[in-house]
Amino acid sequence: MIPSLIAVLILGLTAWGILTVIGAEKPWLQMVALGRAALQLGLLSVVLRWVVADLRLTVLFLCLMTGVAVVTAHRRAPSSLARPGPIAVALAAGWVAPVLVIVALGAVPISDTSKVLAMSGIVIGNSMTATSLLMRNLASRLTLGADQYLAWLALGATPRQAARPAVREAVSMSVMPATDQARTTGLVTLPGAFVGALFAGSSALEAARFQILVLAAILCANALTALVLTRFLGAPTTLLSDGQFTTRASAPAPAH
Repeated sequence: MIPSLIAVLILGLTAWGILTVIGAEKPWLQMVALGRAALQLGLLSVVLRWVVADLRLTVLFLCLMTGVAVVTAHRRAPSSLARPGPIAVALAAGWVAPVLVIVALGAVPISDTSKVLAMSGIVIGNSMTATSLLMRNLASRLTLGADQYLAWLALGATPRQAARPAVREAVSMSVMPATDQARTTGLVTLPGAFVGALFAGSSALEAARFQILVLAAILCANALTALVLTRFLGAPTTLLSDGQFTTRASAPAPAH
């Protein structure tokens, strides 16, 4: 235990020091994140035995995880796109649908609550990351491409049609990490679900089967999340730059 604690402190302080020298914003957040992770995992290890013993508690715990993911993604969202309703719907739809498919087909039995919880937690986390990336990239591309957006509107395009190039690029960027993870699994990385299943006593083949299910669920969840979010946020009526201006072609943008 003591060697592990020392290793975590050394690595965390090293990250803090490097980011401080580079001039990154809030480099101390690295240590805060590690402290929170240790506390949260400690609490999880205490309550997990009761959670996985009852399907109803498992569902409630997943709802709690989804709520925390929504709050986190909302905080990371640019102010112009920070709408909790669409974020909540997108995240919930994103992870619930693929997990239900896997459970309904019997690939992971509903009675195996530990695997359902593990798989769902991984998918929720990845969907949260994809959501944050999508909203940040969408806001950035709409702002940088404001002139092009307004030009399309002037030509008679609808807001959704005018925003389509920005939406396409933002979605591509948001799903890229999960796509790269799937492409390099077994070559560059040993994913957590695979290693965890091995540590739990599963055979390598069974661990691989579970990991593939998780990867497929992540890819599907990210796509569904992107679909729902862009449906809500992919047709803006205002854009934010140095100031706010309307997207109506007939109304001139205010001088900056």
